[in-house]
Amino acid sequence: MRIAYVCLDRGIPLLGHKGASNHVREFIAGARGLGHEVEVFCTRVGKSERQTPYVVRKVKASKRSAEISGLAGGEVSSLDQNEVLQRTLEQAHGEAPFDMVYERYSLWSFGALEFTERHRVPFVLEVNSPLCVEQKNYRTLNLEPAARAIENLVFRAATVVVGVSQRVADYVDSRSHRRPATVVVPNGVDLDLFSRVTPARPGDSFTIGFVGSLKPWHGLETLLKAFRRLVQESPDYRLLIVGDGPQRSWIEDYARENGLSHRVEITGGVEKTSIPGLLERMDVATAPYPALDDFYFSPLKLFEYMAAGRAIVASRIGQVADVIQHGETGLLVSPGSMDELTESIRLLRANPDLRQRLGLAAHREAFQLHGWERRVRLVLEIVSAASPASGRPEVVPENQPVNAYAN
Repeated sequence: MRIAYVCLDRGIPLLGHKGASNHVREFIAGARGLGHEVEVFCTRVGKSERQTPYVVRKVKASKRSAEISGLAGGEVSSLDQNEVLQRTLEQAHGEAPFDMVYERYSLWSFGALEFTERHRVPFVLEVNSPLCVEQKNYRTLNLEPAARAIENLVFRAATVVVGVSQRVADYVDSRSHRRPATVVVPNGVDLDLFSRVTPARPGDSFTIGFVGSLKPWHGLETLLKAFRRLVQESPDYRLLIVGDGPQRSWIEDYARENGLSHRVEITGGVEKTSIPGLLERMDVATAPYPALDDFYFSPLKLFEYMAAGRAIVASRIGQVADVIQHGETGLLVSPGSMDELTESIRLLRANPDLRQRLGLAAHREAFQLHGWERRVRLVLEIVSAASPASGRPEVVPENQPVNAYAN
């Protein structure tokens, strides 16, 4: 199958370090691993010496967009990119026709949908978060009515909508009332990358780890306070934080003010290929999310921790509680509870056999259920069932519920 992969989000450079960039590349790699040809259409490639083994076509802003200024200038520019995307897709399609278009949804993007409607090929929309809500709450959304209209249009008209979590799927369905319902396909992990990670070796120090962007909704304040308490009990604890973000300066200030700087290491952003080696240094890996009213995440870090065979302590919230089985593949704690987080880490330090058992069980489950090729295969099976051989259906049939965690 020849697939056009579209990502017009300017905040997601194809070759970037952030989780969303890794997600895009790993889904593409999963599709190629199954024998499909993928061509990528994106607004940002990113600065990297890495060469992609697939064709990448950059969707540039139009000349008119470059002249726009004012509060809504960026939004109008994004709207203009739909025309550029369609021309670029038409050119590539003329060279070798696409069998499917797969888009990671971004605000203002409807060009891929219109292209697929003209050519009657399946259109798959992957939704990772409630973008209109995020944009309004955390940034600015000047043309809100237009943004919501476009969102509802693409939600309703897509052949298949894939939500990375049940909360995301509920958001899509409640906004669009689409039929069939959005299918839930969680994020996954590059199994090849983690196939040679070795178990943590017992030593004098005990390293607590975290991988991800340093943002308030990842629970880093709770983690640092728990770490401070643990260090008061024993000087052998270390904290390894892999990532970067707006909370980095707060973490560094907190560590310095509490005499922890020499025990806390922050790597900053790293290449994906460096993560397995950094996870090898961790005795316990954490996902200490706070209590959030709308937890819609499908945490990439969780599947990486599992594939690396780490003992995991994570908050009992959203999809995390669906993936981690308490006492079997990790330990779950109440969101935002410093006491429970501290106690669980203390327990794992005192019980190396428990650490090993949890890590091995998590590793087995990751390799059985959570590889990217498995995720991609599931999506393509759903698309095949929804799309007759003649092309894009007039009415998409109801799908049976999908359990992405099942054998």
